[in-house]
Amino acid sequence: MPLPSMKDQFAALIAVPSVSCTQPSLDQSNRPVIDLLAGWLGDLGFACDIQQVSPGKFNLLATYGTGPGGSGTG
Repeated sequence: MPLPSMKDQFAALIAVPSVSCTQPSLDQSNRPVIDLLAGWLGDLGFACDIQQVSPGKFNLLATYGTGPGGSGTG
């Protein structure tokens, strides 16, 4: 599936609610942003690993290829 244009990618990222705030009533999860990025990167051949770091907060680790700096070893 072709990726959206860069302009459309920025628009999609900006449109996804993902406010981080110390006030619990305003704080939102970043999972929708992570899922969007992981989808695009996966379409480009990246191996994506999503890790929950705290309730509602996630990190995305994306690697491409193998060997030093890639997703494999050696």
